Amino acid sequence: TSIPLDYDFVLPHIYPIRVAGLTVDRRENIRKRMLEVGIQTGFHYKPNHHLSFFADQKATPFPVAETLYPELMTLPLHPDMSDMDVETAIASLLLFL
Repeated sequence: TSIPLDYDFVLPHIYPIRVAGLTVDRRENIRKRMLEVGIQTGFHYKPNHHLSFFADQKATPFPVAETLYPELMTLPLHPDMSDMDVETAIASLLLFL
């Protein structure tokens, strides 16, 4: 069952995905290749301890966040995307993986 979104309050503009085992270098390569075919991707949701506001060199390490962050990327998502745009983004991602 899907929950209807109230687009007066929520505007989905990116679609976060996780690709298990992805490295920072490989993720960057995929981003570049996706951009070459006209598909913008991003790296959002950086772990808080990577942000300057929360940075603390003496803090306990966060190994789960460190493992997950390189595996995350965002795909485009907006109301003007056609079904073909979505299929192209997915097919391109799968090809580049």
